[in-house]
Amino acid sequence: MAQQKYFLVDKFVGGISDGSKVGIVGSFYSGRSIDYRSDPDVLQTNYAATKNSGTIDTDLITWIQPVNSDVYFLGNTGKFYSKTGGTGTFSLVGTVSLCAGNGMEFFNDYVYIAGGTKAARYGPISGTAALTDPYATFISVQSETWHPMANFINYLCMGNGRYLSTFDGTIYTYNQLTLPPGYHIRSLCPITGKFLAIGTYQGDSINAVGNSKIFLWDGSATTYNDIIEINEGGINAMTFHQNNLYIWAGIHGNMYAWNGNLVKLKRVPQVGVGKYVEIYPGAVTVQNGVPYFAVSNGDSTTVFRGVYSYGQVNKNYPNSLNFDYPISTGTYQGTAVVVGAIKGISPSQFYIGWQDTAGTIGVDQISTSSYYTTSRFETLVFDDKQPYKQKYTTIVKASFKPLAAGESVAVEYKLDDAASWTALGTASYTSDGAITEKRFTVDWRYKDAQMAVAMAGSGTTAPKITSVGMYFSTEDWL
Repeated sequence: MAQQKYFLVDKFVGGISDGSKVGIVGSFYSGRSIDYRSDPDVLQTNYAATKNSGTIDTDLITWIQPVNSDVYFLGNTGKFYSKTGGTGTFSLVGTVSLCAGNGMEFFNDYVYIAGGTKAARYGPISGTAALTDPYATFISVQSETWHPMANFINYLCMGNGRYLSTFDGTIYTYNQLTLPPGYHIRSLCPITGKFLAIGTYQGDSINAVGNSKIFLWDGSATTYNDIIEINEGGINAMTFHQNNLYIWAGIHGNMYAWNGNLVKLKRVPQVGVGKYVEIYPGAVTVQNGVPYFAVSNGDSTTVFRGVYSYGQVNKNYPNSLNFDYPISTGTYQGTAVVVGAIKGISPSQFYIGWQDTAGTIGVDQISTSSYYTTSRFETLVFDDKQPYKQKYTTIVKASFKPLAAGESVAVEYKLDDAASWTALGTASYTSDGAITEKRFTVDWRYKDAQMAVAMAGSGTTAPKITSVGMYFSTEDWL
């Protein structure tokens, strides 16, 4: 046998890799409810999503809108909710008729709500607010699934089929901008006040035509100023951050960035061959300098459903993809899970509107003190860049910060692409005390291996992993 070597995983900031064996430094195969950005040298469990809406919310939230210190929520049956302050309780403000959660935005002291072939508004927020349904100023509203809204220059802009409608507080123009026939506006995103990005699809669904366009408008021209073309299905959603327009397009979970040049950044992992996913236009946000998005819908049963992030610790670290927040029910796979909207508002306010099994609906808020009780990390598949050679391992070691009461770290493994994971052993405070590492003696012969770490905590505390690794040697012959 050759000289003994050491395989060590002690960097995690590369996030989820697109490959099973090779990725950027610090990348891994899969993760769930983990955090590596708070401390780039430690892998830890994320703060938990906790249901915040009680029994008040009875429909899937598709838009979330902060207004001053309050937050408003619009559901897919037209129910309109409010939450007073970051720590207040949910209440039902009213129901907008003919509304399926089509669009919502705050403008000039009013919250505007689009639905069906009309719009409503709620306000004045600074006075005695009331719901006006319909708000008859908005006319010629097309029958569309989505009527996205955005503040741009001095307008409230609304997607209205192939038309961009505008309202300046007095004058409403239903066809301020007219797009070519067959286009439907699905998402709107202002770009530093210079352009309004208008995300569209063609035909009767998000993937009916395999070519999508983002139209750019400067707010004064009589037609659009420019076009960003993406050669796959329609534009799902967009958000703007650090001079980049982030774009989710098509049905395969592809994520792009545009800052004058279009670059494909990442894809949502584990969608599956022949399956599709969809990101709703209200299911993207930026929180604490990092873009987030949610897998909203689709027929994939293998993709992780919940909230992902794509960003970096700072300029010295890579941009990376992470699956941060499963919904509070604990379900993270299966077509029953639909995330309709997410919104980062402040360091203490991040909301997730979701639906699980029939009748199970809610809004989660990310805690600032309680952790998920379980989280998981799976390494890339290791073959020492020699997949044709036999390897031999005798010792596996997991290292971590001193365990606290209620914490445990379980190590699992797969050899040679095994169909399922095998438990290796567990370090726990109950059995081992406040230890900082645990070694496992093994007798493995394999060509490739993969390890996983399952972390469990009390909710108020959670383990912090510093490394996992193994001694191994490789045959000298082919």
